[in-house]
Amino acid sequence: VNVDVGAFGDELVKDQKVLNNFVDALNGRYGTASHLIVVPPGPTLTDALLNSPILQSEDGAPIGGMG
Repeated sequence: VNVDVGAFGDELVKDQKVLNNFVDALNGRYGTASHLIVVPPGPTLTDALLNSPILQSEDGAPIGGMG
């Protein structure tokens, strides 16, 4: 199972550890298909997602002609 998780807002410090553990458990020993993106208050969520592995194809190119 592959899951992409996006976290944003003020309460990231305590939640980030739980989310990291969740994504690490999904990825297992050799997996890298699940991702966590953490966006602190300030930057726009859209910009952060567009520049993250969540919205990139397997070869690293943006999907859907974005970029």
